[in-house]
Amino acid sequence: MSEVNERPRGTLRLYGAGGTGINIVRNFEKTRGQMHPGMATIHPVYADTSRSNIPANLDDNYCFIITKSAATGKDIDGGGKVRALNGDDVVAAVKPLLNDHPPMDMNVVVFSTTGGSGSVMGPSLMAELAARGQAVIGLVVGSVASAKEVKNAVASFKTLDNLARNTVKTPLVIHYQQNTPELTRDEVDQIMHTAVSSIAVLASRHNAEMDRQDIFHALRPDRALNTEPRVLTLDIFRDNKSLEAEAEAGVNYVTLASLYESTGSTPANVAPAYSAVGYLPEELIASQGRSVKDGFTDPNQKPAPTGNSLVFHLGTRADEFNPIYQHLVSRDEEFDRLTNAAPPAKTLLTGNETVSNGGIIY
Repeated sequence: MSEVNERPRGTLRLYGAGGTGINIVRNFEKTRGQMHPGMATIHPVYADTSRSNIPANLDDNYCFIITKSAATGKDIDGGGKVRALNGDDVVAAVKPLLNDHPPMDMNVVVFSTTGGSGSVMGPSLMAELAARGQAVIGLVVGSVASAKEVKNAVASFKTLDNLARNTVKTPLVIHYQQNTPELTRDEVDQIMHTAVSSIAVLASRHNAEMDRQDIFHALRPDRALNTEPRVLTLDIFRDNKSLEAEAEAGVNYVTLASLYESTGSTPANVAPAYSAVGYLPEELIASQGRSVKDGFTDPNQKPAPTGNSLVFHLGTRADEFNPIYQHLVSRDEEFDRLTNAAPPAKTLLTGNETVSNGGIIY
């Protein structure tokens, strides 16, 4: 009697760190643990220093809330955009968080660079996962809407750089998007939603000729190449043309993980330092009628024309992180100039007022 060779289903731990991370990750709560064709099962976790961003009906078993300082015993309720307020307590809580919600085949940490809690927790969580030899990707949301947000973003980027180069001494991979007047919060959330879905396809463990080690090396090129520890940014493409346009514009990809519909699919004309190529499972192709919408099944989607085969590309690059940081520094300096240019505010008091002991003027 022959036995069917059943492949295990990949698992994806999705950590929402801080308010922004939680707001994005909560969109996956309805698909928790569900088996979509050709995708890893997704398992969200919500971590913060306050319950204000936690949905009221969410199971506490999926939450990790830091409510008290382990060092001082003080109560904690949010960071109020001040990273130093609870920073040490947040860093100390990362290992207990992972004890309660252990890593899976693939780990995605979603956070913003601008808040007081997530901007500390997210990088710290990524670093701890990397130190443990886990596959990890950060989905990072930025903003330059206020001086405080920009200063936090500058500190967050420096933190990521320091963690990669000096603390864990391994590459850290982030997919960065920034809220702007041209790219609204809802649009950024949708981009991140699509990114999670694409990563879940990559981590399904059902792709032919691409094993877990292939994926790990695509995120940790130091294990396969002679590369320095640094922050790499992640590009995600659903077609060859967009990827090839980036390469033609001068982008040199460090790693590239590509999933095609079949061995007859036309490969992208790009030569990274490290490449991993696999082929999508029949269950995904059949369920989509040769079309994928945001990585999830779409039963109403009509079959794509012949030649429009499915493709996923996830590429890491080393040329984007520093320019983003320099843009943030320029914005920070601009805010400082505006603040310093404001005339000093003169007091309204003349010195002849009658002032009560309570500071009230009669």
